[in-house]
Parts: sequence; structure tokens; C-alpha cells
Amino acid sequence: MFASDGARRLSGLCPASSNALVSFPTLSSATQECYHPAMASRHPRLGVERDPEVERALTLTESLLDPAETRSAAAQIRALTLRGARAVLATADEPAQLQARLVERYGATTAQGDLLELDTPPAGPHEVSATPASDALQWVRGE
Repeated sequence: MFASDGARRLSGLCPASSNALVSFPTLSSATQECYHPAMASRHPRLGVERDPEVERALTLTESLLDPAETRSAAAQIRALTLRGARAVLATADEPAQLQARLVERYGATTAQGDLLELDTPPAGPHEVSATPASDALQWVRGE
């Protein structure tokens, strides 16, 4: 069956309902309708296109990985992703490694500007504010 826009459609049974049909835009993409609470994984999934570069990487690394890591293309991509992340972190300079640890442990994000380049606070040093902490946060945020 072809839709009016020319995209191929695939209809199948929706796992959430035994008699509901779900239409997928293409064979290689996943839609929100594909995911439901009864799905085998509790983590969101990623779609990776098997372009020639990815195919080549999978072919070249298959014999270098443990057989458990190559039981499927998804498992192999996961193993390569984790090993690649470790390699990137290992070769990063010390400030970048520290930033990565802060992000992992506390969810910290990189500052968007230089604190020294901000304008001075609107209130002078001798003016008293009823909400000094809030004023300071607004000043740091540039509001």
C-alpha cells in the first residue's frame, strides 16, 4: 500500500492493543507509537542509519570484539559506542575530564559566558535589597 505522499507504509498490530493497527512512516524509522510501557527496555532507543560508513565500521570491528558484543548490530554499536566514549575521555585533557565527571555526577553544564564579562549589578554596593540572593542570581544569569 502506498500513501499519497509516496512514502511506503507498513501496517501491523500495535502491541499495546490486540486489534489496533499502527501505521509506520517508513520501514527504517521508529515512531512514538512504537513505544509503550510494556516494551522490553526501560530506556529510550536510538535509531542508527546503516550507511556505508557504519557498515564498514561494523564489518571491520566484528572480529575484534567479543562474540557477545557482536550477537547483533545493535549490541555491536553499543559496544563500540561505550569503548569510543572511554577512549575519548582517556585522551581528553584534565579540564575536559573534570567537566565530564561533573556532568556525570551532578548534571553540571558548561557555563555559557564569562562571569568577569558581565555588567555590574544594578544596585550599588551600599543599596540594600529585600532579596539579595535572588538579585545576585538574576545578575549572574544576565537578566
